[in-house]
Amino acid sequence: MLIRDRGTGERTTQLHHLGLKFSQQVGYNLPVDMLEAIPSVDIPETETLSFSNLIDGFRQFSGPVNLAGKNVISIELGADFGQAYYQTWTELLQEAKHAFVAGVNQLVIHALTPPAGLDVGYKQAMDYLARCQFILQEGVPRVDLVFWDKQTAQDAYPGILYEPTDLQDAGYTYEYLSPENFDSPMAYVKNGVLAPQQQAFKAMIL
Repeated sequence: MLIRDRGTGERTTQLHHLGLKFSQQVGYNLPVDMLEAIPSVDIPETETLSFSNLIDGFRQFSGPVNLAGKNVISIELGADFGQAYYQTWTELLQEAKHAFVAGVNQLVIHALTPPAGLDVGYKQAMDYLARCQFILQEGVPRVDLVFWDKQTAQDAYPGILYEPTDLQDAGYTYEYLSPENFDSPMAYVKNGVLAPQQQAFKAMIL
């Protein structure tokens, strides 16, 4: 509550008075409920480094953003331990796909523009990623299931909370929400569906 109201939330309000929006990597690496804090900024941002490029970690991040009706979920892509100056396009595109399938739809690449002669495939890859982001920012994400996830102090490296693959193998999509996220006006039930105007969850897993 404190970081949401007096920290990121207050900073967001100050920037709105200046006609600006606020983007921040929210909640992880701090002893707070990450899922509670995420909706308090305009454009929440995750990263490949602390999240270890884990799809399940990105799902934890996406749930509160989607419930709040924010249409952009950003990621600092390509920040990886020990891979400076030799990360390949194949690796970077794989990281982007991991983020995309979990709901992330804006990429901020942690890199420099390659000099002429070393930019083979650069334009083609960037065009592909631009098209993906454009498509993923359209419409309202629909998600089948939601896990209840309350963490008083978020781990610096959000890991996998649900390890079995049975749900995704069966074709189900899922995200995570903290009980604090249910303060959102979008968190209501109608005809057995939670958040019908946003994810339209059909079931909650406790």
